[in-house]
Amino acid sequence: MVTFPAASVRWSLENGRSIGVVVALVLAILLRVSGQGDLNFLSVLAIVLPALEVAMFALVVAFYFDSEAAEQGADQSPNQSNVLAHNAEALVAWFVVVLALMWGNIVLVQLAINAYVTLGVPPVWATSL
Repeated sequence: MVTFPAASVRWSLENGRSIGVVVALVLAILLRVSGQGDLNFLSVLAIVLPALEVAMFALVVAFYFDSEAAEQGADQSPNQSNVLAHNAEALVAWFVVVLALMWGNIVLVQLAINAYVTLGVPPVWATSL
């Protein structure tokens, strides 16, 4: 019988790409939110939503590649240390790439919002809040 913590640790070790994406999402949000001076609801949304855009797509692709690697590993039954080393490499690679993509997407969205405000473009929807 496998207990819950052991099962979650085993899943984490077998799915390095997915864990790398989740860690990158958390770190990107925390770094951008802590770097902002004044925070309100809309400025937090301008950070969280672009990060989630990248993370959702990356998680789908990561789950696919993790499941494919698990199927190949079950067929070949390689050495356990090689599997852990390969998953650690995948975790670091996916973490770095996804963090860079999230950071770039957040910066682009914030630049677009600032340009929209600076150019004085009228609101898209005329509403009174």
